[in-house]
Amino acid sequence: MQIVHIARKELKDYFISPIAYIVIAIFLLLIGWFFFATFFLVGQASMRSFFSLLPAIFSFIIPAVTMRLFSEELNIGSYETLLTLPVTFNDIIIGKFLAGVLFIGAILLSTLSYPLIIAGLGDLAWGPVIGGYLGAMLLGAAFTAVGIFASALTRNQIIAFIVGTIICFGLTLLNNMLFLFPDTLLKAVAFFGASTHFENIAKGIIDSRDILYFISIMVVGLFGANLAMQNRGKYLKFIVYIVVIVLVNMVGSTLFFRIDLTRDGIYSLSPESKQVVSTLTEPLTIKVFFTKNLPPP
Repeated sequence: MQIVHIARKELKDYFISPIAYIVIAIFLLLIGWFFFATFFLVGQASMRSFFSLLPAIFSFIIPAVTMRLFSEELNIGSYETLLTLPVTFNDIIIGKFLAGVLFIGAILLSTLSYPLIIAGLGDLAWGPVIGGYLGAMLLGAAFTAVGIFASALTRNQIIAFIVGTIICFGLTLLNNMLFLFPDTLLKAVAFFGASTHFENIAKGIIDSRDILYFISIMVVGLFGANLAMQNRGKYLKFIVYIVVIVLVNMVGSTLFFRIDLTRDGIYSLSPESKQVVSTLTEPLTIKVFFTKNLPPP
């Protein structure tokens, strides 16, 4: 299968060059420093702060990984040679996408020692850890698609990196800029932020709406890359495709399922609570009292 051959070639190119090892080293240095710098101060066996760092770090690590996928081939002219082979645009794009996702998986694989160390120091809840790594792969795959789209727009790898970083950082920081938007748009704007969807999964909540969001970013990014490489009718088709994806997500927001992986299902109502709530005829008000001894999370 051509997709497999292309993915294998791209993955091999990653690890032949020093780029892979430099990126992994920078990632481990940054994530390890910021995570363990506060881990012992918090005094809890939790990976929460680790996963909270990933969206920002991925926003520039992944564009650095993907910037060469198309830009380099367009620059040196090897892309035209690739097209003479019995492959399609989709084969090339999906093959490169899979290579990028597998490389992100290799980066995350190098951090599996963290939960093992934490589990040895305290009582680690594994549900949020499983959800966090699943969310990290979905986030990484979405940003990989964005990076491939940026790489397909230009022959210059630096420009591809800058464009990819801007888009990824924009999706990451969008939820922190909601104060700039009117109240009527807050819910719609918040939906496009990647951080909220990732944080939900990292808590140990597997929600179909969050999964659909990341799949949508992947599809839009890869479809945009396809149109950019074919260089025909790209603007109108791209807009139409985005509208379709938005409509699919609107339907998915009403028809969804969720799985709570946390210990004791702390983010889910018990059957008894659901029965009580279902009989209410007026708005429910909940009062929460905090104390100074409340743990940081």
